[in-house]
Amino acid sequence: MKKFLGSRGIKQEILDFDARNIKSSTRADVIKFIASRKTSFEAVSIRRASLAAAPLAAWVNANIKYSSVLEAIQPKQDELSTAEQTLRKSQVKLDRCKKELEFVDKRVSTLKGDFGRKTRETELLKDQLSAARQRLNRSQKLVELLSDEQKRWQERETKLQEKMKSLPVDTLLGSGFTVYLCAVDEEQRKESVAKWLDILNDASTFHKSFCFQQSMGSQKELLTWKQWCLPPDILSQENALAFTFLINQVPFIIDPGEVCMPWIRSYLESAHEQKLEVVSCNDSRLVNEVELCVRFGKLLVITDTTDLEPYFYPLVRRDVLQEGSRLVIQLGKKKVDFNDSFRIFFVSKSHNVSLSPSAKSLVAEINFTVSESRLDDQLLSTIMLHEAPELEALKLSAIKQQQNLSMELSELEDNLLTVLNEAGGDLVGNKDIMVTLKRTKESAAKINRSLQDSRNTNAELDRQRHVYQRFSSAGSKLYFLLSQLQTLNSVYRFSIKMFVRLFQQTLQDPENFSDSKHDRLNKMKVSLYRRVFFAIGRCLFKDDIPIFALLLVKSINSELCSQSEWNFLIGRSSERSRSVLNTPSWADSTQTRSFGFLGAICPDLVDSNDFSCEEWTKWGSELECEGHFPASTRASAFRRLLILRALRPDRLLPAISEFCRIELGVPSIYPEPMKLADLWKLHKEVHTFLLITTPGTDPSNELKDLAEEEVGLQRFQRVSLGGGTQDHTIALLRQAAHEGWWLCLENLHLVADWSMILEREINYIRDIHPQFSLWLTTEPSENISSDLVRNSLKVIYESPTGIKFNIQRTLTQWGNNFDQDEIRSRFLFLLAWFHALVHERNNFFRQGWTEHYNFSAADSLAGSFVMESCYQRKNWEAIHGLLIDSIYGGRMDNAYDRKILEVYVQEIFCSDVLDGHANLPMDTSIKVPEKNHSRLYKKLLSNLPNIDKLQIYGLPKNVGRYVSSAASASFVKRLMGLENSCRTAKFDPQTMKRALSSMVQSWKELKNNFPKLTTRDSNQIPKKSSDRLEFEDVMNSGLIVDSCVESEAEYGWRTFSEIDSRLSKIAQILKSGELLPPELSSILGMISKGLVPNEWISLWPSGPENLACWFDDIIRRTDAMLNLSQRKIPLGVPLSLSAFFNPSAFLNALRQQTAHETKCAIDNLRLVCLWDCEHVPPSSLSATIDDILIQGSHFDGHVLAEVDSNTMDLVPMPPLTLVYVNEEDMAAHLRPHSVLLPLYFDTSRERILTELRLPCASAADARKWIVAGTALFVRK
Repeated sequence: MKKFLGSRGIKQEILDFDARNIKSSTRADVIKFIASRKTSFEAVSIRRASLAAAPLAAWVNANIKYSSVLEAIQPKQDELSTAEQTLRKSQVKLDRCKKELEFVDKRVSTLKGDFGRKTRETELLKDQLSAARQRLNRSQKLVELLSDEQKRWQERETKLQEKMKSLPVDTLLGSGFTVYLCAVDEEQRKESVAKWLDILNDASTFHKSFCFQQSMGSQKELLTWKQWCLPPDILSQENALAFTFLINQVPFIIDPGEVCMPWIRSYLESAHEQKLEVVSCNDSRLVNEVELCVRFGKLLVITDTTDLEPYFYPLVRRDVLQEGSRLVIQLGKKKVDFNDSFRIFFVSKSHNVSLSPSAKSLVAEINFTVSESRLDDQLLSTIMLHEAPELEALKLSAIKQQQNLSMELSELEDNLLTVLNEAGGDLVGNKDIMVTLKRTKESAAKINRSLQDSRNTNAELDRQRHVYQRFSSAGSKLYFLLSQLQTLNSVYRFSIKMFVRLFQQTLQDPENFSDSKHDRLNKMKVSLYRRVFFAIGRCLFKDDIPIFALLLVKSINSELCSQSEWNFLIGRSSERSRSVLNTPSWADSTQTRSFGFLGAICPDLVDSNDFSCEEWTKWGSELECEGHFPASTRASAFRRLLILRALRPDRLLPAISEFCRIELGVPSIYPEPMKLADLWKLHKEVHTFLLITTPGTDPSNELKDLAEEEVGLQRFQRVSLGGGTQDHTIALLRQAAHEGWWLCLENLHLVADWSMILEREINYIRDIHPQFSLWLTTEPSENISSDLVRNSLKVIYESPTGIKFNIQRTLTQWGNNFDQDEIRSRFLFLLAWFHALVHERNNFFRQGWTEHYNFSAADSLAGSFVMESCYQRKNWEAIHGLLIDSIYGGRMDNAYDRKILEVYVQEIFCSDVLDGHANLPMDTSIKVPEKNHSRLYKKLLSNLPNIDKLQIYGLPKNVGRYVSSAASASFVKRLMGLENSCRTAKFDPQTMKRALSSMVQSWKELKNNFPKLTTRDSNQIPKKSSDRLEFEDVMNSGLIVDSCVESEAEYGWRTFSEIDSRLSKIAQILKSGELLPPELSSILGMISKGLVPNEWISLWPSGPENLACWFDDIIRRTDAMLNLSQRKIPLGVPLSLSAFFNPSAFLNALRQQTAHETKCAIDNLRLVCLWDCEHVPPSSLSATIDDILIQGSHFDGHVLAEVDSNTMDLVPMPPLTLVYVNEEDMAAHLRPHSVLLPLYFDTSRERILTELRLPCASAADARKWIVAGTALFVRK
């Protein structure tokens, strides 16, 4: 309709239309058409659709009716017409005759006048026709010139209309982005925006996507900023836009890469048309500069800030005072004239800025921390400059040209709109517009051609650069992998400069040369991984290297494993265990659950290998089984790790080390130690070296020798920090930096808080002498400035473990006074041996000591004072008492650790050992030297092996298997901690729902494995506590044990029901599609990590941390206790303590019922354990337990016996019978020799359930089992 009405001449055609020309057939067709669309020709309907069409519809209806009327009266009209025609003819003749004469007379005079007028009109029409033709030509040219612009305007109009629809939501999101997200990194921004969008979509405000820089900025603006050196990555563009919005506030910019200052300078100077003042926070002129800028209204940027000092608070708050006609502001103790044009900005190079709450409320943080995309672009440019510099120069030129052309085209388009807007209504009559349009169109066409050529060139260059993209992307991901390591230890922080330096060294390595570009890239990629691995490996403690190696291998090979397989390896599996899966008989019984998880995650792996066959049985008994997999094994190298994780976790860590070594193609995952001289020569451009030491290591002599060789001792200065030397140290640092000295600052950990001042001072120094080096020695400390650690080249010094090296360190600390007296030297040597023994025993985890005791040099020094005062009189009693009760034993809370210490002290500090009549205990070949000569002691130490024999500690032969298992468990725990710390707790709703759905499904599948649990009759469910017998009634009834079992069953049922109820509510919410309530959102962080949420732990505090295991344990224990409660007579039937939620409650109930039945005081009852071969008193109340494990020994039902090196770490005990007897009758049940061993709840040895006395061969045997760390555990 719009097109029809816009047609040329349509109005005149409507006016000239004659209804008489309508044919009958045409009228019939139109009437039929109107009838078929009756509502479309109703006035009300058509006015809603189009106001213009309504009159036309009425006009059509009127013409149809008029045509019908004409047709009806046509015969009469014809007759009338004939009559009228006859009349007119007659009248005409009459009139003509009357007027013919008059007409002729006037004709002559009229024609004369008309001739002159027509002549003038003809000339005027000729002029108008010429002007119309010219206007028509100009109109055609204008339409032609604006045709392309019309398309662009229409496209822009469409986009603007779409943008207008989303403007309210975009404004809301943009405001939230500016206020809340500018301080966080790129990944958190994406997650938060995705979460906001999901919330909007759930609220029926559909919004597909949101791009901050597109919604809140313009292309022209971004192009201009790129020319002002703004990095092209998304994070930088977002921050720049936010900076412009926050210009009236006080931005606090975090810029570790120092990339934003050029743009800030250009932008502020352009916006405010004045020069920008920049001053460092460490500059001595800071206060003067601030006062001048405040007084004269300048723009001030303060760099190198780490926090907002209180001095700046009045400026940030603009606490302006009025004094007469002056505006002043209080700065410190001084009032300064205030100019309202003053603006202040803060810029920090620190990665970890932590503003105080008061400062955060005053400034707007903007985080320019490097993003993965920006680092990718930086590394790609580095590659191109090295591999194809001419190509990179072309690329940079093409980008610059494209930006310039885009800017020029944008300006032309804007100028055109300006000209058209200023032209007024008559565009055709304005000749200047035609000239401008023609010139603009020609220029735009030329620019478009150039722009298209530039784009084509750019695309071709990108295609050639893309060959190197995978290498740069791998490098970028590798750096961000390194950034995760700081979770393991605060000293694992690495700068981008260090990484880029390693990247450049890889490019320059001649061994990576190849004529084939593909081969060269592969070589460089492998070389980069190895170079970074060894460089970073030297900065890691030995225990953390396998974690880094495994993460590196996983980063290299993204298809190494599935997520569920990785979760199983690190102990975060959320899959349900395959309960019907039979664990191989040769496997440790504690691995049943792990093997079930393996079957759930990798059913094909378990089904394709017969783990019960002879080959696997033999494999399970191998000490180093990771290298002897059966030939028939059907599993990849990584899946073999999963088999070890499930069946032989003690060999997991060695297997992972070997797996990583093969995958990385290195001789060992532990880098060879590099001399300090070689390290310095390799990194001469680095000025700050951080030497991280552990007790017993001292790199000072090696550093002194290096300094003497390189700069001379006269240019080498050492300062021991602490004691108020900091100001003197800063002065020395400045002098050394300008004159090229070497400065060594020792014991930085003693003044860790001061390290931030040191870091700022290092950053502030300019014109550093090329020979200057700053050497810092420190022990690991969380409080050392993170930026100082990050920007330093780190070297780890770990002391070797073992008795030999420990004694050498102790003797070195004592100095030359060791061998002044023969007896004294012997005492001190015994002390050094004892100190080494108790200190190195920590290496055997819980079997060495139940907790890690940090025996230090201070303990050995205190012990030496005791030896000094007691050696002449040989006061053994005083020595024993002070060592056991004070110096070493004073920190021990565990009674069994004290027993081990007592055995060590009594057997080492005695006359026979001192005089050389007996060997040092726990070993059969070492005696104290007879003569007082240092050479003899050195010879004795040199003959000691570097790796200790286990008999030195008195530990069992299979302790190596336990140590390997504990080391593997520690490795898995730290790896899971690292993974969990890197997983964000902020999820979008869809991820939340998937996590919750997985948890609910896991619970349902577990319940399905125990159908009786969910279909029990209500009468079979234990009664509530209010319906139970009162305590006195229970005691009188003698059913104490039954009551305990029912209490456990009730507790299990209540816990099971509560969890089932909570999960049912969650399932209903998920099914209904409702928004997740806040209480569910709070538990998702733990659920995503496979851990029990804190809100649920109170249901069963002593359960496992893993959520899947927690669910499994609750269901299994509840089912077991409900079944047990139905027996009513649990005693005399083999029981599993692991089925109880609280096993100690059962033992207490057994003791109480025994006291009730025997009429004996409960305090006089003692627990006795009997075996199948022994006679149980018929009148005694007993309980047979079949799930006890022993560690450190083996029990055959008669006496404790030694184990061999291949014996499993935890050995099942034969079923034992527990009986409480009167202490007067204890003698009848005791063997001649026995040892009291603790029964722990689990292998963590944190909670003791009870103590059991086991028979042994002799009294010496009893001491041996104590020192061996023998203990009993309830099987999981």
